[in-house]
Amino acid sequence: MSHDAPINTGRLKHLEMIQQVINRLAGNAFIIKGWSITLTSALLLFIAKEDKDQIAWAAVLVILAFWLLDALYLQKERQFRALYNHYIQQPQNSATDFKMDISQFKDQVGSVWKVLFAPSLISLHLPLLIGLVLVLVLIR
Repeated sequence: MSHDAPINTGRLKHLEMIQQVINRLAGNAFIIKGWSITLTSALLLFIAKEDKDQIAWAAVLVILAFWLLDALYLQKERQFRALYNHYIQQPQNSATDFKMDISQFKDQVGSVWKVLFAPSLISLHLPLLIGLVLVLVLIR
């Protein structure tokens, strides 16, 4: 891009809108991770104190539910990043359509099942699951 090219404020605003969505999704994913750790820890305390299998199964469901929700947020975040990259590569003087349709990037990002095994998700949720199993084995 040349320094002499006029700045298309509509395009900049559109990119800012997309970036705000990306930031919101990343923030929500961070909150999901915090809740996953907090609820799993609380349920582990109840398991140790009460020794009830139902609580252990509830903890497994909590971990799996938050893992899936985290994957959904990451998938959407990746789709919006692809949308951002799509618009950033267009010429500065091209028309702004303000579209936020991410469906065209679904194949590029992959299914939620593929995203479930992203390193950033596995490195948190899998150790929680393994930790829960270890606590259950040690309690028994």
